[in-house]
Amino acid sequence: MNKVANSLNDIKEYITDFENKVERKGIWYRGVTNSDYKLIPSLQRDLPPKTLHDDMKNIERKMFDIFKNTKEIKDMSFTDWELMYLMQHLGLRTRFLDWTFNPLVALFFATYNWNKKQNARLWLLDPHLLNKIYLGEEIIIQPKQENSYFDFLDTYTINNDIYALDHYQFNYDGFNKRIEAQSGVFTLHLSRNMLSPNIYSLDNTLETAATINKHKYSDLPTSDIVLNYIDIHPNAANEIEQYLFEKDISIKTLFPDLHGTVDYINNIFPNF
Repeated sequence: MNKVANSLNDIKEYITDFENKVERKGIWYRGVTNSDYKLIPSLQRDLPPKTLHDDMKNIERKMFDIFKNTKEIKDMSFTDWELMYLMQHLGLRTRFLDWTFNPLVALFFATYNWNKKQNARLWLLDPHLLNKIYLGEEIIIQPKQENSYFDFLDTYTINNDIYALDHYQFNYDGFNKRIEAQSGVFTLHLSRNMLSPNIYSLDNTLETAATINKHKYSDLPTSDIVLNYIDIHPNAANEIEQYLFEKDISIKTLFPDLHGTVDYINNIFPNF
């Protein structure tokens, strides 16, 4: 199914084809401005190769402790999980990889500040089938609010697994409007970074995981049904940008705070 889109219609047709193949709505999307980018969370991408798992946890814990004691949130009753999601959306390095269930949001991130010197890419993921490969069940994991994020790591880090998580049972009371605006969801990557981070990217490990777990779980899907992509040729950029403008998908609406408004004004300034 991998191909290059030269128009917005090509992209729409590809999404429909993928949904028909997985026979399900509720696909997750991720847009990147360079088709060479691998599906690796920022924490693993930025740490040196062969960083041991305990060292990764210690780094996470230090960042977490600093973040939770900041003046703006230290008196609020957030759980570990809620704080980790906030850290991810505010740009701190975590094991989470951002996805969205809104394809227009993913298209925005695929084309915003795109230099158009190479293809952008729109990734498509069936989160239920992802967990089918790693857990044997077509579910989205819903971590219990009372459970510690770090206890969860201890439970699930026997293998280099990747899980799709649902965090919408948490209530932010409008504290972070970005998550809602971006229809944000996450995969949690538990690779230990023992080798080069690229080895453990989702696009590299999924086929291997499906093969290894075939003997444990029946009726596992092939990896191309779970995860696929379409590259976006620069020829399609103007049409996509115009369409997103008409749908009011912009840096201002996806980052509904002062930073998003400032970026939006700076971006449109030459057109005044």
